[in-house]
This record gives sequence, C-alpha cells and structure tokens, in this order.
Amino acid sequence: MNSLPCLIAASLAAMALSGCSSLDLNESARSSSSSPVGSLSVLAFDYLPAKSGEVSPQNAQTKPTSWRRPANGRALDQDVGAYVRDAVTRKLSSDGIKIGNPDRKISGDIEEFSFKGTGADKTDCVLRIKYRITTNDTVAYEATKDVGRTKSGFFDPRTALDDLVDLSVHELLQDPAFREAIKSPNPTVPAT
Repeated sequence: MNSLPCLIAASLAAMALSGCSSLDLNESARSSSSSPVGSLSVLAFDYLPAKSGEVSPQNAQTKPTSWRRPANGRALDQDVGAYVRDAVTRKLSSDGIKIGNPDRKISGDIEEFSFKGTGADKTDCVLRIKYRITTNDTVAYEATKDVGRTKSGFFDPRTALDDLVDLSVHELLQDPAFREAIKSPNPTVPAT
C-alpha cells in the first residue's frame, strides 16, 4: 500500500524533471539560433532635446507635475546621451554582438526620453531613438525604435532608462535589416 504513493510521487517528479530539462534545452536552442551574428563599434548617441535647449543633458523631458525630481533636479548623474551609449553597448555585447569593428559603426539620435504622468500615481516612460549604422562612411541602416513602459509609484530613473534601452535594443535585434547590416563574414574586431 505504501508503494503506490511513492510510485506516484516518483512518476510526478520524473515528469517534472524531464519537462524542466526539455524546457531548458529548448530555451537554449531558441536563444542560440536567434542570436544575431555581427560586429560593430558604438559611437555617440546625441540627446536632441538637450541640444535644442529643451532640457539639461542629465534630465528627462517631463510634464511639470508628472514626475518627482530628485533633490538635485536631474534624472541622471551623467548626460543621457552618454548613459544611453554605454547601455546600448552593454546590451549589444551581452546579446552576442562583437564590439570594436572599426569598419561598421552604430550611433543614434535620442529623439525622446520622457516621463509623463497618466494619473493614479502612474507614469509613462518613453524612449525613442533613431539608430544609424554606417559602413565605410555610408549609411547601411537607419530606423527609429519607439518603446515605452508604465511605472507605478516612485521609481529610479536610471532603472527606467535601462529597461527602455533593453526594450529598444531588443526591437533592434529583431529587425532583419539591422541583422543584415551587422553581418560580417570575417569581422575585423581587434582582440581585447
């Protein structure tokens, strides 16, 4: 009588383990088959609202009452453009793109980085970047990626911007034209 519950428990455990291992293998296969192959260098990301004088280089665009600014009045401790450039570099590198190809360069214009209150203590965070890849001084790719998230309550603007950059680069990596533009049969990436 005691062997039946043990047999059932062992069967359930075996099914759960085999299901988990097959999910892990499928997830690994899916991510490796969809990983882009390519290389590039990351250049400047210009924060256009700061260039036009609309905001300071360290701040997001906001509606006056929609976001509680930190005591220093800035969203970030560094320029939004430099922060986005570094975050894009980290994300591309972590997704398998080789960084350092002097012949293929990515840059961008940050057209919008904003926090807009939507009521009920919710804030829409938006990032719009026009990406550009040049190869030997010729534009090989250009596209705008517009992403957003809604945050509730208080939030760290750096974390919000990191989330938005991750979403934006994810969209970029899904774009077949981008994937084609970064392909390199023999990348000339210097050793690091």
